[in-house]
Amino acid sequence: MANQAEAVDTGSDDLDRRGDMILNGRYKIVGAAPLPAFDTPTARAFRVEDLDNSGVEPVFAPGLFARVNETGLPSRDWEIDVLRELQLAHLMDLIDIGTIDRATETGAPDRAVRAVILDYPLGGRLIAPGSTTAMPLQEVMERVIAPLCTTLETLHESNVFHRAIHPDNLFVGASPDEEVILGECVSCAAGHNLAPAFQPLERASAAPLGCGAGDRAADVFSFGVTIAALLAGKIPGADVDPDVLLHARMERGSLTVLCGFLRFPRHIERLLAGMLADDPADRWTLAQVKDWLDGRHVTVAADRGLDKPVRSFPFVEQKIQNPIAIAEAFNRHWSEAVLEIQSGRLEKWLAADRHRLLATESVISLRENNASGGGKLTNDALVSRVCMALDPQGPIRFKGITVAIDAIGVMLAFAFIEGRQELATSLAAILDHGLPTAWIASVSERRKEMTGESNDFIRLRQYLKNTKLGNGLERCLYDMNPSLGCLCPLIDTTMSGDAAALLTGLNEHCSPSDDEPPWTDRHVGAYLAAHMHPRSDALLASLAMPANAQASETMIGVALVSLAQDRLAVPLLPRLTRAAEPRLSEIIDTYNSETRRKALRAALEPQLNKGDFTALMKLLNDNEQQEQDRYDYYQARDLHRRMDIQITGLNSGQAARRFKAAVLGRKIAAWIAFCGLVAVSFAMLVGLTT
Repeated sequence: MANQAEAVDTGSDDLDRRGDMILNGRYKIVGAAPLPAFDTPTARAFRVEDLDNSGVEPVFAPGLFARVNETGLPSRDWEIDVLRELQLAHLMDLIDIGTIDRATETGAPDRAVRAVILDYPLGGRLIAPGSTTAMPLQEVMERVIAPLCTTLETLHESNVFHRAIHPDNLFVGASPDEEVILGECVSCAAGHNLAPAFQPLERASAAPLGCGAGDRAADVFSFGVTIAALLAGKIPGADVDPDVLLHARMERGSLTVLCGFLRFPRHIERLLAGMLADDPADRWTLAQVKDWLDGRHVTVAADRGLDKPVRSFPFVEQKIQNPIAIAEAFNRHWSEAVLEIQSGRLEKWLAADRHRLLATESVISLRENNASGGGKLTNDALVSRVCMALDPQGPIRFKGITVAIDAIGVMLAFAFIEGRQELATSLAAILDHGLPTAWIASVSERRKEMTGESNDFIRLRQYLKNTKLGNGLERCLYDMNPSLGCLCPLIDTTMSGDAAALLTGLNEHCSPSDDEPPWTDRHVGAYLAAHMHPRSDALLASLAMPANAQASETMIGVALVSLAQDRLAVPLLPRLTRAAEPRLSEIIDTYNSETRRKALRAALEPQLNKGDFTALMKLLNDNEQQEQDRYDYYQARDLHRRMDIQITGLNSGQAARRFKAAVLGRKIAAWIAFCGLVAVSFAMLVGLTT
């Protein structure tokens, strides 16, 4: 999708404004000495001076050069650790990597600038960009295929997938006739710099950042297209619109579309057919490529996913021949796809082909689940999961977003760094709907192999649903991107490469006049929780949470800083503790007992200037004291209630007695009056008779 690709692409044009940059205190990257011949789409190349020169003047290191990337995206940490240990003859050596020292960085201050120091290839690129010169088959076999097969096998054995195999990333040493050197793969996100034709079909529909780290089969495909490009003297599909190229590959197969109009020696056709198979299960392995090199017969499987149906499937004025192309069309026309699936026409079309009965059953089950109501399967989840049934090996599709399961993290990082709220919302919805776990479960073999990844996504979904500090989408961001610096707006990203540096930087830039203590920022809380996992989860679950929501947030912040300070031996943070005083007082105010509140305030005061969050944690996170306070409060409240009842009873009894006395008084008065009347009447009667 062209629009999606544009939405997530990045560049490094701002590097033109930079001066010299220092990496890890040793390497001076000379901003005034660019090396444009070694630039990539996402990184600029520069000369390097080695400052570790026994105190003498720094000298230009002729055997080194640097690539600088200021996208701010996380690095490939696992691959970097392995590549530093490997010394392969046909792989560009990784000398050093890191974040540019902030004191020497002169560009945009809101993101980290990553640099990698590499071994300088004296012979330059194997093929100049834009060259139309074809290489002879024998030369390609001896200088490219044979050495790179061995190199890639070694990488794959270490569980490292290169994902940057391209003619522009092939170099030579001092002699033009030497075997090639495969360039680096760590200065950008995995697969980010590959042209669309070099992505295997199962990842080709994703945006550049959404293609993911891939697997062995993905490297084999890119390797195969690279071989075709070297033999043909041109990049396959380079002159075709990316959307048109993608649709053609889905309908007719990558081998036909990319190589069908190119002239190759007959001997190479079987190799390309094996390496460019669209079904990963049919694609040759590197071992099979080596067998072919040795002259052994290697079988080429028929492309099972491209058998033509009896009739095409009509959708939005298109006549589509292949389920994969239908999935892509559904993703581009989301609202229409909902109606199409609910109509039942798709399952009837699938049922006409006996090879697609499993997909038919899946679509029927999903449609019925959606029709049953109750919110079990929303319309959005319905379309996305139907796309999985149509293209089981493909990426996750969701409302125009297409992303491989292993690229969700880097796409989310891009959304936060670039302020793409709409993209972040879509990725959050993908996690919330449980689409990654559904994608894993949609293929039985994958479900067995990816149990750990499935559990991770279940955990991420729980974080997403939890709105408290240390959770939410920010927690998912840092959990999926361990090397990403904290994106808290209160501090420069270059100063937050790890939890210790983050807290030290926050302490230096903290002011008591700040409205909120910096460790209550959602990014800081999520970053600390992710880097302290799994202890952070256990700690947060055990906290004595105050009833007040803001006080609870403060308690979580104190707990996370305390855990980091304890585990990482972070120095004391007096400015942070002093700035925390108003919020810490809120925790104390949640106690019901005035006696306890006074005692806690008295104990808190001397701790505020020390900067020891572990001491604050012990003081404030006292489950026993909080339970006792609540118990005393409920006891006092119950006693008050009982006394109130008694007082009310007494007051009610007094009123009753007064009422009875008044009634009795009136009765007595009436009786006395009656008796007086009788007496007077009797006296008058006696007087009359006498």
